[in-house]
This record gives sequence, structure tokens and C-alpha cells, in this order.
Amino acid sequence: MHDTRQKFCYTPYFAVFVTILTTFGPNLVNAQTNPSDDDAPRVTAVQRLKIGKLNRELHARINPVAQRDPRYAKYLKAVAKLRRVKDPKELERSFKEFTKNYAGFRDDVLRKARVDVKQYNLRLQKILPRIEITDDGLIKNVESVSLVSPMPSAYQDDSTKWMQNASYLPNPDTTTEFTSFPNKTSYNTCVNQGSTEFNGSGDASAYGETDVNVDDCDKVRASRGVIVNIPSDVNRVRVEIEINQYSLRTWAACWGVVAYADAYASVGIRFHRRASSLSFYKRHAHSESEWSVLGDQSTNKSATNVVLSGTFYPYGAGEYDIQGFARISVDTDGFAASHSFSSIDGMTKMKVTFIR
Repeated sequence: MHDTRQKFCYTPYFAVFVTILTTFGPNLVNAQTNPSDDDAPRVTAVQRLKIGKLNRELHARINPVAQRDPRYAKYLKAVAKLRRVKDPKELERSFKEFTKNYAGFRDDVLRKARVDVKQYNLRLQKILPRIEITDDGLIKNVESVSLVSPMPSAYQDDSTKWMQNASYLPNPDTTTEFTSFPNKTSYNTCVNQGSTEFNGSGDASAYGETDVNVDDCDKVRASRGVIVNIPSDVNRVRVEIEINQYSLRTWAACWGVVAYADAYASVGIRFHRRASSLSFYKRHAHSESEWSVLGDQSTNKSATNVVLSGTFYPYGAGEYDIQGFARISVDTDGFAASHSFSSIDGMTKMKVTFIR
């Protein structure tokens, strides 16, 4: 009886699973496992809990030592003054002076509390394996541009149609070129500290900030492009987006002796089946700053005359958003702050090629 009931209970779920695989096949698997997918949270809820537990453990050792230091009261006043600064650029300038003034205080407290920064960062790395650590035990900044293979020459023919402003169904095995991008979408997990903008005819930008007093921002994303109707016999879709410039800016800072801050920015291509949750985000470039002890770290990256490119596997026939995106994420634990900015400036042309 037990085996029969168990088989009966799982049969409906197995049927649903088979239906999903039959409908979307290897395309769904490919989208879920491709390492350039840029839609996942930077820090998951489980990781956030583990970071908080690690920091609480160290604070229990550090705080009594810090409170006995004669510089502690002055340090708290300096922190309160710093946290009243709202302008991001002014905050970064002010923080440099703050770090310089209290580096000795930080070092003395860590030494007396017997907290080793390298060992702390190695423990942090076990929670966040993507973190890279220098030989001195500090967290590295990360900046990269993804390498995408060029479109096979067999698909670069002269059967090109020109199109502006709308959805369009290209002829078989042809490339459609778009020069206007009216399709705009936003996603924002932190309404109070995150924002998206669409200035000009081909611009998109995302910004976010956080500190110990406000919520983290898993995702703020601005996307713009076109709507394309993809027929059922298309196996792959090749996308190339020409832009004048992209800009990425991240800043992560800790004013607590031990804390955690993360700032992330990226640009790339969004490929989304409309009226569904089926999406794929191919990252072109990204920057990230992370920090864990008193001090800060930042990146400032831009590039001009860029082509965002990638090949996508459609989830069946239908209408799709094909867009360039700018995305940011900011996260902190403890006495820390971060802000991030990402923008696409001057999207000028998009080529969409159906590959059968």
C-alpha cells in the first residue's frame, strides 16, 4: 500500500515536469545554467543570515575593546556626522578623511580583540565564494567584460530589412535593424533608495544606495529596446546592440570596525518572453566593490563605441522584449554603506537575426 500511494502522489508532478521539458526542452536548461545570466540576487537571504551571524560573533569581541578606547566617543560623533551627508560624491570625499583619521583606532581595536582581517575575509569567502582576496587578505575589486563569440559568417548576408519603432516579424533567415527603441521596462526592489531613468532616445540608467538604516537593493534595472515576434521554427536569435557609451560606478564602505558592504553594476542584453516570467539576461560588462573592515573601495568604468552581443534560445513562438539593460545591486550588513550606478548612453542600432 505504501508504494502504491507514493507512486500515485508523485504521478501528477512527474506529468507536469514532462510537459515543461517537452515544451521548452534544452532551451530552458541552457538558460538556467548559462554563467552569464545576470538576474540572480547578488546576496541571497541565506547568505545574508550567515554574514550577520559572522559579524555578530566578531562584534561580541570587538565592541568591549572599542568602548574602552578613549577615541571611541570621538569616533561615534564622526560617524554620526558622516551619515548625515547625502550627496554620493561628497560622501566619498568625506569618507577618505574619516578613514585616515580612524585607521589607527581600527588597527588597535582589531589587535586587542585578536581579530585577524585575513581570517575574517576567508570566512566571508566561504559564505560568498565569488569574493577574491589579495595576498594581504583584503577583498579585491572586480571588473570584467564578457567575451562573446561573433555571429557565424553564414548568417551575415545582404537580405537585410530596415525597421523603426515597432514590433516586426523578419523574413526567414534575415537580419532586422532597429534604430528607435520605444519599449522601456523597469524593475526595482528598493523604491525608496533606487531609481531608473530613460533620458534621450537611447539612454537607460539605474541607481541605488543603502546603509545600516535602510533596506538592501537586490535589483534595480532599466531596460529599453524593441518588441519582436518570433515564429515557432526559429532555433536561435542573434542580437547586436550598438551604443555610444556605457558607464559603471560602484562604492562600498564600512565605518564599523567590522562590517560588510557590496555594490554591483552591470550592462547587457535582456531577452524576455512577454506575458510570462521567462527571461534571460546576458551580461556584457560589470564592476563590483566589496569591503569588510573600516575603509572603502570603489570602481569607475566606462567604454565608448560598444556592441552588446549574444545568441539566445527562444522559449517557443510569441512576442519578446529584446533590450539593452543597466542593472545595479547594493547590500550591507552592520555599520556600512554602498551605492552603485549603471548606464547605457546613446543606444543607436539593434540587429536581430533569426537562425533556423
